[in-house]
Amino acid sequence: MMKNWNSKGMTLVEVLAVLVLGTIIALLAFNVLFGMFFNHKEKIITSANVRDVADYYLENLSNYIFSLSENNVEKIVQSETEGYYIVEKDSPANITGFKKDGGMVSLYVGGEKIESSYPDIKISDFPNTKIVKERNNIYKITLTLEYNGKSKTFNKEVHSIP
Repeated sequence: MMKNWNSKGMTLVEVLAVLVLGTIIALLAFNVLFGMFFNHKEKIITSANVRDVADYYLENLSNYIFSLSENNVEKIVQSETEGYYIVEKDSPANITGFKKDGGMVSLYVGGEKIESSYPDIKISDFPNTKIVKERNNIYKITLTLEYNGKSKTFNKEVHSIP
């Protein structure tokens, strides 16, 4: 015996099954898409914060070195245990550069410690971060910042007053 199919349309059970399956698929797609969106947004915010800190550090450091007279430089310390910094003749306490401070690397500009407003972004240990005198009045700054288990390096070259 052959069964006659209803050619008038779908039954109520079939419509409900399609609606339930469609809703489940839409919810899964919604969660996946917005999860990726918010995760990507966090990465962008963190990357922007790291660039902001690097700009802040490098601008403070390069502005000071740019106005520093080479006649006022007493010595340049370049040691992986002590740090990479410039000592001035006028006041030897005025160091400018990167120095170990309680096991962590800190930035000093004109003897003043410069700190970031983002405590989760740290200056990387030596030799990843350093100041090297290239030629007579040219300093090469390498700044590496660590955040969330990652690191990013920034380079800048500064000319001081001869």
